[in-house]
Amino acid sequence: STYTYAYYGAYTYKDIRVDAEAVNRGANTNYTGIVCRVSDRGWYEFNINSSGLYQIWKVAGGYNLLRSGGSTSINQGRGEKNTYTAICAGDKLGLWVNGTELWTLSDAELDEGYAGVTVSSEDYKPVEVHFDWVAFSEP
Repeated sequence: STYTYAYYGAYTYKDIRVDAEAVNRGANTNYTGIVCRVSDRGWYEFNINSSGLYQIWKVAGGYNLLRSGGSTSINQGRGEKNTYTAICAGDKLGLWVNGTELWTLSDAELDEGYAGVTVSSEDYKPVEVHFDWVAFSEP
């Protein structure tokens, strides 16, 4: 497995909205995602698979799946561009892809930390995802 995380470590956020636009340049199945509330206690991770599936995780003492599913709003395959939005506000965690809400749930265990993006692949290499831009704002 290959996992890469990039987060803005100069500031911690309680409530944050992260938007990112990315293009899958690889010919493989990979995950592009957003992380929030990254600290030594753990983090929340929103992963979108290039095959049209998504997952919301709480990573605290291991990977804990909070929600998974599929969506036709995810542009699939090589060369496809997607815009992702994740909101961590209070006890609410929300995920949108290309303007469509995929899921919002509640979890209050992690309340503050860094925010950023992630790219991963369980089995396939190389992984090539290009982020056109990433934006942080108030939810």
